[in-house]
Amino acid sequence: MKAGSSLLSRAGERKFGCYIRALTGWAWVRGTQLIDAAKASAVDALELWCFQANERARRFYEARGFRPIRFTDGADNEERMPDVRYRWEHPMTTPFEEVEKRGSRSRKAMRNA
Repeated sequence: MKAGSSLLSRAGERKFGCYIRALTGWAWVRGTQLIDAAKASAVDALELWCFQANERARRFYEARGFRPIRFTDGADNEERMPDVRYRWEHPMTTPFEEVEKRGSRSRKAMRNA
């Protein structure tokens, strides 16, 4: 059975992590509930990391609206395994590409631009 870990974080706030031994059965349901609760908590966006080799977890996140925004060779993670960063954006937020073009300014500054 393959193991995997995930990290959900809100910019400037606590990071929520979970470790799931196998994304099947109850873990699939609980994972969906965790993501749905995070989405409903008035966030503009959620980001998480996943190992590239964990295809089941990647399908899980993609099916819940996350999309890959960065792929790495794993040099910066503890396991030294290639990973992928995923992002989900609330439909009413500024798209990630737009934020990247503007740089790391605050949302308030972006609204006034």
